[in-house]
Amino acid sequence: MEKKGLDKRKLITGLDNAEKRLDKVRQEKAGIAEQLNKTMQENSHLESKIKNLKEELDKVRQDNCVVDSERTKSEIKPKNVMGWNVQQSKDGYYRCYRKKTNEYILSTSVRSLIWKK
Repeated sequence: MEKKGLDKRKLITGLDNAEKRLDKVRQEKAGIAEQLNKTMQENSHLESKIKNLKEELDKVRQDNCVVDSERTKSEIKPKNVMGWNVQQSKDGYYRCYRKKTNEYILSTSVRSLIWKK
């Protein structure tokens, strides 16, 4: 009879220990799930920040392209280049010509002139 009582106590003690370990594992699992949830939220937040920064960078790059192209435009329209008279027509082309007593010696047209300052 004493053997049955000891066996019962061992089984109850073993069962209690197993329940304690199971509770500990469940708590750890809940903690890990909570950390994973926080990490996923942070990841999502950082991804949205990266997306917004990329969009802003694209806007800045486009704005800089416009500013750079405006900088390269000549603010002072040339009238004479290396002995050639220059005139811009209504269609946007530059006409380069030389005059000799109201006669045109040579005439050519170009779309744009690049000036180095």
